[in-house]
Amino acid sequence: MSDAVSPDERPTNWTSLLIMGGCALALAFVFIALVGPTNPGIGLPRPPLSPAGWIGDVSLSEEQLNGKVLVIDAWASWCGPCIGETKHLVDVYNRFGENPRIQFLGITMQTAEELPMMKTFIDRLHVPWPNAYGAETFFQTLNISTIPRVFVVNPSGQIIWTNMTGGEIEEAIGRALKM
Repeated sequence: MSDAVSPDERPTNWTSLLIMGGCALALAFVFIALVGPTNPGIGLPRPPLSPAGWIGDVSLSEEQLNGKVLVIDAWASWCGPCIGETKHLVDVYNRFGENPRIQFLGITMQTAEELPMMKTFIDRLHVPWPNAYGAETFFQTLNISTIPRVFVVNPSGQIIWTNMTGGEIEEAIGRALKM
């Protein structure tokens, strides 16, 4: 007599099926977290800046930003990739920065205690635009989890481009100027 169990008599191992399903679900969440959102801010209104302060002598009010095309650079002085992005933005600024309808500005979550490092970053890269620090609310509202992040905002205050969506910033600025 054989001790083998026919396939019809084997019990279903529900525990194994639940574990495999849970692992598949966990992998899906990890993939989404790594890839990030498919629409990182596009179409959203620009949140108010409300920074703790401004680096240097130049500050901007919400009234000064209204109705302008904004190029907003989210950065940090300790961020290696921010150096390359900022160098590129300085080149873009050299092409568009004199246009009175465009305002470039930088924002960081860094605090007042880190002002010397932020000033060094700005000076070393020859950043000509105003930069705000302590802008946690802006970062949280747009769910910014990686930097550098650059936004182009149209004159109506709507985000129309980020460096997370691809395409050229110059093209996005041109589109915003036509709006």
